Amino acid sequence: MRELGRASDREDLSYIHQPSISDHEQNNDFNEWTALIVLTRDAWFAAADADPEMAKIEVKRWLGIHYPVFRRLAFFAAAQRPDLIDEGLALGSLLSDDHYWLWTSMTRRETIRLIASLSTHISSEQSDTLQAAITNGPPTQMFREDLNPEDLQRTKDRMQWLLLAKFRASGGVLNQEAQSVFDRLEAQYPAWHLAEDERDEFFIFHLLEINHRLPAGPLQRIS
Repeated sequence: MRELGRASDREDLSYIHQPSISDHEQNNDFNEWTALIVLTRDAWFAAADADPEMAKIEVKRWLGIHYPVFRRLAFFAAAQRPDLIDEGLALGSLLSDDHYWLWTSMTRRETIRLIASLSTHISSEQSDTLQAAITNGPPTQMFREDLNPEDLQRTKDRMQWLLLAKFRASGGVLNQEAQSVFDRLEAQYPAWHLAEDERDEFFIFHLLEINHRLPAGPLQRIS
């Protein structure tokens, strides 16, 4: 995939072909290779029960492999087994590379699931660190250059609001600064609400009953 120009350290197509590492109706199984993701996930779950230390080592190994699909697997593991994966490692990997993984659509589903898990497991200091990263917002260079300023700002606002809303809905307590940002965005965009079917966690959401696709993700730069 890398040789064909369809994968790199920060981009691959796994978020389209396998929208969720966890079982989800959005996974359409149209591509046979995605079975490898499921097998890897299930093998890790088995290892987590049989040999927890080896499972921890495997997550660290995934974080060292420079393709988003392995970052997604690591985030999934950390969210599913917080008893095994240290909160510091999980948070550090989420905020690494200048917070790229916090905002990119490549890991969006697993990023949000990890934030939901961390919201009630991390220390107050770690929570403040995560909330500060969210309130600072995504860097402008992550977006297409042809976006007009109004669309760019609205997209960045939406991304901030979504992560704060997911953190809060999962039981996390917003600090004063994050609450202030959240209240401002709620007042500015009163129509925004979390989706009951989790469509806001996917870059593309398939409406299975009518075979239609809704672009649910931010207007990010994709090479």
